[in-house]
Amino acid sequence: MQNEPENMKRSEENKRSQKKLPIVPIAIVIAVILLTGIAYGTYRYVRYQRYIANRIKQAEESKTKIADTLNKMNDLKLNEGTKQVRPEPEKILLEDYPVIARINIPSINIDYPIVALTEEQMKVENIDERYERPLELAIVKYDGVNPNEAGNMVIMGHDYRDLSMFGKLKDVKMGDNFTVTDMYGNTQNYVVDEIFDAHRSDDIPKVVDQNTGGKAKVTMFTCTNNELIRLAVRGTKVD
Repeated sequence: MQNEPENMKRSEENKRSQKKLPIVPIAIVIAVILLTGIAYGTYRYVRYQRYIANRIKQAEESKTKIADTLNKMNDLKLNEGTKQVRPEPEKILLEDYPVIARINIPSINIDYPIVALTEEQMKVENIDERYERPLELAIVKYDGVNPNEAGNMVIMGHDYRDLSMFGKLKDVKMGDNFTVTDMYGNTQNYVVDEIFDAHRSDDIPKVVDQNTGGKAKVTMFTCTNNELIRLAVRGTKVD
């Protein structure tokens, strides 16, 4: 009985000691979380900086290749005697991608070649891999008819932050004019008569719709800040 107060005192001290023990593990956990967060943030920052540096490099390389391609297109001339174009248009390539036309939108200062994919290139099943490289180089035909034919030629381009490719497509307005020049030197005028948002999954049929009433149309689309929504701009050929 004499030791009871002392035992009770020790018991209270043990309880207080046990209550203090978790402080160290909690501090370690918090430190680990903070360090993990800092490390991840640093990783994301470094990765983003590398992406920007790589994008700048790609953009400069693409500009040179685009300029060379447009110069080749400028040299296309129709031989009045044979009615053939020299140099042969089907042999103008942007890297490995056949050039099929040129699009010029004066209101947003766009002047780019349009490329298509060969049958072999279309066999790449993963759609992101299939279009990754051509989209870095030019505007790409996605679906539909050939340039300036009756029907709907659907083309796509990246919405780059440096405003290259279709980075300024969002600034196009109803009534703006643009031209499409095919590989035989035929330039046709178009006027923008439809601008709409297209859900990536639900609205593709509307984007690629070929029911044009016999008219030649061009539908351009690009990304927006919403990864599921695409901006679509459509124009009709002016007779």
